[in-house]
Amino acid sequence: MQRKITKNSTSLIISILFVCFSLASTTTRRSYEIDKETGETKALSEHVENELIKELKKGVPDNLGRWAGEVEETQPTTDKEPTYIVSTWYGLLTPEMDGPTYYYDKNKKLLYTEHYNQGRLVWTTKPKNAFPATALPGRGEAADAFTKTFLMLDNTRPWYVTKVDKFGFTTSQLNAFTAQLEPLIAAQHPRNDKEFTDVFYDALGDLFELPEYALFRDIYTFFREVGGMENAKNFEIRLAEMGRYRGQGDSTYAVLTASYAAFVQKMAQRGVDSAALKRFTDDLDARMIAKGPLDIDDPLFPFTMDTRMEEVFKEMDQSEHQAMFTALGVILTDYYNQGEPLLLAARDAYFKNVPMAVYMLLLLGD
Repeated sequence: MQRKITKNSTSLIISILFVCFSLASTTTRRSYEIDKETGETKALSEHVENELIKELKKGVPDNLGRWAGEVEETQPTTDKEPTYIVSTWYGLLTPEMDGPTYYYDKNKKLLYTEHYNQGRLVWTTKPKNAFPATALPGRGEAADAFTKTFLMLDNTRPWYVTKVDKFGFTTSQLNAFTAQLEPLIAAQHPRNDKEFTDVFYDALGDLFELPEYALFRDIYTFFREVGGMENAKNFEIRLAEMGRYRGQGDSTYAVLTASYAAFVQKMAQRGVDSAALKRFTDDLDARMIAKGPLDIDDPLFPFTMDTRMEEVFKEMDQSEHQAMFTALGVILTDYYNQGEPLLLAARDAYFKNVPMAVYMLLLLGD
């Protein structure tokens, strides 16, 4: 038996960002199909305007709706021959690759393996001649010179380079993009992570105005939204609300204070004291309860709860909870940034926060 649920990317997470900053995007749809007997979930993410940008993931989520264990990924409508990727996910801290990732050709023949530790590549069996040249600008021919950001991306999160290429934005085009991105960032001399993030998105916006990067703008936005939604599965308000339904506390506030004290402290640092937090969560609980019960044994429970929370957040009085919504918007933006490979690669390259093996590649090339 199978059941389906479809929702826009203006989901729980985007809704809050929309309420706070009017940054909601409707560029990505996501639909779920769940086999109630096996628990297998199929999540199809689709770009609204570019029908070639789609990704299908199949696997068994944990009881919080996060990918866990082996997840098969394909790009079902790409013009290129499909590559099947089976990755291993672990979602305790953030839902990300953690373990082996296998790449197969269209006939399901194994091509090579990559192994990740908390989202970063540890080792790979990919043939050496399959990697791009690693010469830095000024070391070798210009056509073979790759930027530090591109090298960081390809040597720590190569899955991103592979998937971007599958959607039609080639490795050389991605490298050309980072070659224009890096000097725009460097010219502003960001001194810390926050300044870097602000400068990065300013530079990104400027480049996305150029017609040659229209395709990459769509691809980038797609992966940012998909990755952000995955990371935001660990949003503490969401987890505490889920805990309330499952009997871990009489209220979302009770679950928060018992299990997520660091989040409560973080909110206090952003101007939301315990009284304001309790008012917000009590309002949330009352509105959720008023909409009727949810079946916590239904495999769709995490997704139907998210949908209901989306509805409730849209109904809540912004002015009554202004400080809370503002703080949540900042925190949820951080979740989205945590799932953004290009930002992380550019930041690591800029601050030289790199693993030793990658540092030697950046320093010496091949």
